[in-house]
Amino acid sequence: MGVSGLETFYTEYAGLHDEISTTRRDAYANPEGTDFDLGIEGAFSQFTILVGSFYCEITKDVFMGNPGKRLLQKGFKILFEDKPSNFARRLDECDIALFISNSAGVVPVYTLPVYGKGKGKGKKPATVPIIPFFGGGGFGSGEAFTEQEIDDIEKFHEKGGALFIWGDNDPYFQSANQVLDRMFNIKLAGNTPGGGTLTVGDGKTTGQFARHLITSGVVNLFEGITISYPENPHNLGPFEILATSTNGNTSLMYAEQGRGKLPDHVGRIIVDTGFTKLYCNWDTAGTARYVLNACVWLLGLDHKLKIGAPLSVVGKS
Repeated sequence: MGVSGLETFYTEYAGLHDEISTTRRDAYANPEGTDFDLGIEGAFSQFTILVGSFYCEITKDVFMGNPGKRLLQKGFKILFEDKPSNFARRLDECDIALFISNSAGVVPVYTLPVYGKGKGKGKKPATVPIIPFFGGGGFGSGEAFTEQEIDDIEKFHEKGGALFIWGDNDPYFQSANQVLDRMFNIKLAGNTPGGGTLTVGDGKTTGQFARHLITSGVVNLFEGITISYPENPHNLGPFEILATSTNGNTSLMYAEQGRGKLPDHVGRIIVDTGFTKLYCNWDTAGTARYVLNACVWLLGLDHKLKIGAPLSVVGKS
């Protein structure tokens, strides 16, 4: 692996994909078994993930029943909050801050083809605002981050804390945009159908994801449904493209230190534009392995061991 001590955390298949020779394959042709993950089972007991789910359908029970259950098996401790304010207050308790965006005060507006009399030629359909009827996220407007809370997230990242930011279709990327816009002048936008499966490749070609530690052991990867994308594909700041959707848009991106564009002292970041894979599409191609790998990679252990930095940021001021 090239970095002393990393064998305690990473499996022998770290960074491998279709090179893996095994007859053990799941229904999606991905290597089957935890030994093909990036991280060794049970090796991460000293690390904590703070989950902020601001989308009402991803409750604590839903999260813990899908990704949470598997993350616990990797050894991670998990804290859970469903409001941005409570999430921001607990940042000092974690190594990875993972949050699932809501619409942060933006009410969804959909169009219905209501034309009145006649066949409607040349007429525009009416726009109908959907009034929120869920509190705290989901189809409701949800709670936005305050400026102070975004300050707290920035400080957490500056001291080495990792960020795993999840958006989805318009307008359920607003919380994500509050943070991304402040930190990097980047916004998510749009709503593409998705629903396809990506294959391993260079990550920049339509329908492909990149060979990377994050995608270790994955050959086919579900992209999510109703997904967003960076508003300006020519301005990704410090981010590299990890995957391009079947609609030709960036759907996964990451930023790292060392070989990447981030300074050594800050945390790594992943942005995923399709959070439905965390609940209604969990049992799809490569999803569980990708989420587990992403959390392991976000710890930056390969980088920290190389430069001699503390492995955990909990308690670091």
